Amino acid sequence: MLNNIPDCTRNIAIAIFAIFIACFLLPVAGHAQTDTLLQKGIDLYEKGDYEQSIKVLQSRLELAIKSKDKKTQKVIYNSLGNNYTNTGKTTEGLRAYEKAITIAEELNDKKKSVGRSLKNIGAMYSDIKDFDKAMQKYDEAEKIAAAIRDTATIADCANNRGVVFEQEKKYNEALAQYSKAIDLYKALNQEDRIAILYNNLGIVYKFLKNYDRSIECYQQSLALSEKMDSKFMIAANQVNIGNVYEMKGDYKMAIQLNEQGLKTGREINSAELVIEALGNLAQDHAKLGNYQKGFDLFKESMVVKDSFMGIERSRQMADMQTKYETEKKELTIISLEKSRLKMLAVIGILTLLLVIAYLLYSRQQARQKQAREKAVLAAEYNERMRIAKDVHDDLGSGLSKISLMANMAQARAATNKQLGNDIGYIVHEAEKLNAKLQQLAGNAGPEALTQVTAALSNIMQRAAIAQKEAAGNVSLGNDVLQIATVSKELIDNMRELIWVLNPENTTLDQLVARLREYCADYLENLPVALQLDFPHEVSDMRITREVQRNIFLTVKEAINNSVKHAHATGIAIALHLDNEKMDLSVTDNGTGFDMAKIKTGGNGLRNMKQRIENIGGTFLIASLPGSTKVAIEIALASIADSKILL
Repeated sequence: MLNNIPDCTRNIAIAIFAIFIACFLLPVAGHAQTDTLLQKGIDLYEKGDYEQSIKVLQSRLELAIKSKDKKTQKVIYNSLGNNYTNTGKTTEGLRAYEKAITIAEELNDKKKSVGRSLKNIGAMYSDIKDFDKAMQKYDEAEKIAAAIRDTATIADCANNRGVVFEQEKKYNEALAQYSKAIDLYKALNQEDRIAILYNNLGIVYKFLKNYDRSIECYQQSLALSEKMDSKFMIAANQVNIGNVYEMKGDYKMAIQLNEQGLKTGREINSAELVIEALGNLAQDHAKLGNYQKGFDLFKESMVVKDSFMGIERSRQMADMQTKYETEKKELTIISLEKSRLKMLAVIGILTLLLVIAYLLYSRQQARQKQAREKAVLAAEYNERMRIAKDVHDDLGSGLSKISLMANMAQARAATNKQLGNDIGYIVHEAEKLNAKLQQLAGNAGPEALTQVTAALSNIMQRAAIAQKEAAGNVSLGNDVLQIATVSKELIDNMRELIWVLNPENTTLDQLVARLREYCADYLENLPVALQLDFPHEVSDMRITREVQRNIFLTVKEAINNSVKHAHATGIAIALHLDNEKMDLSVTDNGTGFDMAKIKTGGNGLRNMKQRIENIGGTFLIASLPGSTKVAIEIALASIADSKILL
């Protein structure tokens, strides 16, 4: 640094060198203390206290950055990535791992550190269900690990492949990978990893319905977790074992284990474990016939889930404030150093201005990206919650009606044994379906809804049989007919939700195809003439799920009004598309209505208008005696799906 320096600046260079000694060599005296801080953060992670581990590691990272200790920074970023992954902060985790790789490359450490970071990034892709990319990263990581004989990373990759195979329901392949990993971990004597592998094996054996073997694996994991005093793993295994006992029908043992897991989860403030344990306990008590207790536990789990989301938002705000204060302190230090290096002020100021401009630009870009990501995540969460509420309210109301009518019919069918058996079956199935409904809260996916639809179909078919057997008893026949009618309505609603939830259907051409199919099916057996004016070719442009659902429900409501209220004998539906907008209209020849009444009544019409306006469209309705027309106009740019891919 001191070579080839003009004489007039030599004193300044000496001063800079002195500052270098003070900033970079003197902190070595405190190295043992800071390494203790780093080890504390790692120990907290191993025990499952992720939030506290993040705080400790971030505190240690500030010291490492200040002393420009790149090796320690690399270790800390990897550890932070692990913590973020386990707390569901996918974006932050990916950034931390990428930062670790960048530093490893700066240090020319392109072997062990890069391999492990690639493995961790693969785990991130696995969390977001991008299994192809996850497997690619595991292959890259294992190739590097094999070249340097990094057995631990090879074992980690085998375990992570097992996780992917397990989620793809390739259970034999998962068992093979888990067995390979556990042998390697045993050779390394890594009890923490062995405990995780036994837990993973327990999951696979549970899916294979080998419950005894599953419990045996979970118990081995539990024993190791207790030995290491890993509270998170202890609670997770207790809840998992309880879940297997529930599948075996031993609900009392399931309750005992889930209560233990709940207690431990609360001690370490793990919202995920508390929510899981409360949900399991709600189901176990319901299976034992204690429906009130089950319902109370279910409500408590929902409260904890809502509270958890609020806490996460508060923590994110606190993290942002901490980062701001840290940056502010760093700028103050820079300002002090500038005052001590007056003769380099011009060069320093120019450099600082360029750096600040770059940082401000980068920060603005990062904030905009983060805002977009949060908006997408918030929209997806709200959509899941809204659909789950729709399922809960619609299905819950229908099941209550089915149960009521079935119990009334069962009482009247006391003299007809076969009829009583059929109605008893309906009562039993309705109760089972009601329990299933509690499991669907917040998780109304296509697979779950398909199971519900199948169960409702069984009820409807059995009701049809019972209706034939009730011939001659008008009152009893009406009760059974209402059960069949409600079941069919619920089935239709469930099928519509399944269609909405299928991501392959969130395109403009699929929406148009669904509208054409629904209109034809709905009016097929009615004395109503249908005229469709749809384009032959429609763009496969992706649209948001909200757009898909709101347009479909609005058209459905318009047709229903034409048939049931306007008593129309003819309906014309026209759809016109150009490069900028979509025009959709539903016109009937019904009785019409008084437009003035829209201001004082007509909740259905207001709901239709609100749905279209919520997705950026315009909704108009005009009615005269003998004709009513509903018109929708939406700009294509406002309905395109602009979801950010992470």
